[in-house]
Amino acid sequence: MDESEPIGEELTLKALRAELGAGEIRSDVLRALVDLSPQTRLIVDEMILAAGQADRRGHDGGTQNRST
Repeated sequence: MDESEPIGEELTLKALRAELGAGEIRSDVLRALVDLSPQTRLIVDEMILAAGQADRRGHDGGTQNRST
């Protein structure tokens, strides 16, 4: 494990807590994610990663705007 990994994970958790507190992430959705079976969670993990990559590509090209 790289020394920076724990720091990166802590920053990610802080950002997640902030977004949850601000209502940008729904707590019921996060709870549902935690309650998923391991097999289903893997599927959702891959979907989230793919959506994130597509979103970043769209923003990098400047052709898409967030609709939130």
